[in-house]
Amino acid sequence: MSKPAQTFTASDGKIFENRTEYRKYEFEISYTFSKKENAHDLVKLPGSVGGQPFDMANLKNCTCAVMDSTDQVQIDELEGCKVFLGATGESLFVRNCKDCTFYVAVKQLRTRDCTNCTFYLYCISEPIIEMSTDMKVRCAMRATCFPGTPSCWCFLCSDLPLGCV
Repeated sequence: MSKPAQTFTASDGKIFENRTEYRKYEFEISYTFSKKENAHDLVKLPGSVGGQPFDMANLKNCTCAVMDSTDQVQIDELEGCKVFLGATGESLFVRNCKDCTFYVAVKQLRTRDCTNCTFYLYCISEPIIEMSTDMKVRCAMRATCFPGTPSCWCFLCSDLPLGCV
């Protein structure tokens, strides 16, 4: 007698028989912002990421807010975006971004091949900026908190989306 095939249900209800496909799909819908243009509603609310890794890629003229703690974050190929990123327990990698503003609290910031980006930064270590031009890094001194987040992760930002200030 063969046992029934195991199934995996994604957070949006989609069912998979293959664990690898399920995991890839779940990461894409729960822990990724990608391939969007002029989207200003890319938001992860407190408790929705729960310390998992997070990726952002191929975004143009978007506003993104991750109002939760994360593990390592990778940001690639953003243009004209505004990014608000809750406390990152590991490194934030920012690559090939242009004309963006970042409000971030991170363990370590690493950038490569970025142009004309501004960072409002709270960081344990000094930022590592490689092969980038026209970069501005400012210390996040005045804090505004995301309501309801664990330990109230704080940022410098006067124009958070969703009226969180």
